[in-house]
Amino acid sequence: MAPKRTGRPPKYVTGRNGRPIAGLSRHKTTGRYYATFSKPREYFGTDFDSALVRFREWESRQKGERVLVKQPIPASVDPTDANEFGRWFLTQYPALDLASRTIDTAVLGDVFWSMVRKAITQDPVLAAEKTGLPLDRLHRFKEPEPSLELRVLFDTFMKRPKEISRQSRSDYRRYWDTFVSCVGAKTIADLTPEAISRYAKTILRPYFDATKSHAWVQNQFIAVRQIVRWALKMGEDADNAQRALTLFQMLEIPQDEGEHNPQPISREHFQSWYSACDAKHKGILLTMLNAAMRQTDISRLRFFNPDGSRQVDLESGLIVTRRRKTGNVVRCCCLWDRTLRSIAEWREGKPPGEWVFENEMGSQSSALRIAEKLREYRDKAGLPKSVKIAHIRDGAYTACVAAGIDLVSVKILCGHKVGIPDAYVQRGPRMVEAACKAIEQAYFSAATK
Repeated sequence: MAPKRTGRPPKYVTGRNGRPIAGLSRHKTTGRYYATFSKPREYFGTDFDSALVRFREWESRQKGERVLVKQPIPASVDPTDANEFGRWFLTQYPALDLASRTIDTAVLGDVFWSMVRKAITQDPVLAAEKTGLPLDRLHRFKEPEPSLELRVLFDTFMKRPKEISRQSRSDYRRYWDTFVSCVGAKTIADLTPEAISRYAKTILRPYFDATKSHAWVQNQFIAVRQIVRWALKMGEDADNAQRALTLFQMLEIPQDEGEHNPQPISREHFQSWYSACDAKHKGILLTMLNAAMRQTDISRLRFFNPDGSRQVDLESGLIVTRRRKTGNVVRCCCLWDRTLRSIAEWREGKPPGEWVFENEMGSQSSALRIAEKLREYRDKAGLPKSVKIAHIRDGAYTACVAAGIDLVSVKILCGHKVGIPDAYVQRGPRMVEAACKAIEQAYFSAATK
């Protein structure tokens, strides 16, 4: 076994395709190209093209490579006729294969490639005519620019002018790291159909195993497309970015059966889930049902908005906030007494803070962590994994519709656009009180209130 090399790793010359040429380096001071591990050092001059050819010839000599040349036997020559074939054969190389009607001639690799180079450089027009390749127009071709590295692309995307929340930054980084790890590419040009297919299978596998949701797959695919589309928008490596976006058509998001078929959580399942939770997550579950919220909305709940206005007022029992998913539409909620008691129990003994459901450090809780804990309590309650967190919001919406609540009030509660100016909604948050009562009536009887 060859001895393990120590010291700094070698720095190879980068080829026109953006990839390193193993074994070829360039002296920083003199500008001469040389064989990296040659002793004594073998130099090939300062011209890149000439140095590359000379390096390949030298490499062939070191390895003793031989190039196999197949020369067809003319159809006019009968190889079984000794006289006829003999006359022709005397002018050819002495290696014959009658079965395939070819002559195999092995020559040293450096000799062969040297002959090819000379033939092209001496008469490029004739070389183009004989080979059918544009060898006479090579001097017109522009040297391709190096492809944009995936790491640089992500850093550029994260610095774009649009404000990105801390949670979104974390999500983008996690999604992109997964993508880069799966495709095993360094630049956009390195992306291949096989690599994209490998990534798609990695992401879809947990979805088909029912361990991840449709939204989880959708978020991953959309984030990756969005980051690569940013390169196209900024004109960075646009050709390769467009090619990558074409390859991304392989990232087909499966049809979400629950998207057009809401699955409201049953009263019994919600009660069991609620009973298995600790104080904090009891408050979270009740607020999610009461206000028809997702875990992302819960993680963003704070007592005061940045402008100083109230967002969650425990004294009046009102929530007035905005839903980012639908373009910062104002949404309102009238909290039940049981919800207020649960939040008060959770916050008992805690100093006043910014966030309603803060984490152990007193800062904003992660929506991902909230979802993980809720699933743990779901499993602890013995509920099937088919019971999803999203079913809580479906249950709230369905309870309102079943009770005959005005759809405008239901949409305001859920954070949907209704065509009413936000200012009017903010001034009259109790317009959703009937919707909130309908949800409570569906999931809690008067006896257990």
